Amino acid sequence: MQTVQHVEFAVRRTAPEEYGRTEHIIREAFWDQFCPGCCEHYLLHLMRGSDGLVPETDIVAVHKESIVGCAACMEGHIEGDDGHSHKVWTLGPIGVLPMWQGMGAGSTMIRHIIDTAKSDPAPDAILLCGDPDYYVRHGFEPAELYGIRTADGMFAAALQIAVLPQAEGKTLAGRYREHSVYNVNPAAAEAFDSGFPHKEKLEGVKMQKRFAELTAMCRKA
Repeated sequence: MQTVQHVEFAVRRTAPEEYGRTEHIIREAFWDQFCPGCCEHYLLHLMRGSDGLVPETDIVAVHKESIVGCAACMEGHIEGDDGHSHKVWTLGPIGVLPMWQGMGAGSTMIRHIIDTAKSDPAPDAILLCGDPDYYVRHGFEPAELYGIRTADGMFAAALQIAVLPQAEGKTLAGRYREHSVYNVNPAAAEAFDSGFPHKEKLEGVKMQKRFAELTAMCRKA
């Protein structure tokens, strides 16, 4: 049986001169994961030019002065069934260089972002779209448990939520609306990627199949 190595990681804000490096990390982390190639590095680039970015969540995970992972959040909201709007943060992209995955860098960044959110009175929750098998280990639950649907009114297995203490006593049921920056233009993403070293694109890898399964696990509320 293979033993998973856990090491210590520091977390800090990303410096502007590190933007290129972190975009490269996200590209390496997401390449061929959800589809052939990826667009998440372009998404991170767009997020940093958006007024919806939560600046204190633009972070890097560091081991011995080497950046091995990064993450950022955007502002979003839940359009409540009760007529109230709830401010939330959308986590992602979050990624770790492949050679460092499984050692705790991702977990460290998630904990840091949750702790940061708890100290900010604005968000009631953190939401993301990801594999429940991973995020359930980090304090996330299916958003469906709280009556939260996608913008088009669907319960989605991939939609996960970490409810924050400041949401105590509130009803969060409603439609989750993420920031428009997540509507990435594929052609623009492809053009942005052309500025990076060439990488072959693969189809049919394990994670792509898992993503297809999760995407299909949606139902009308």
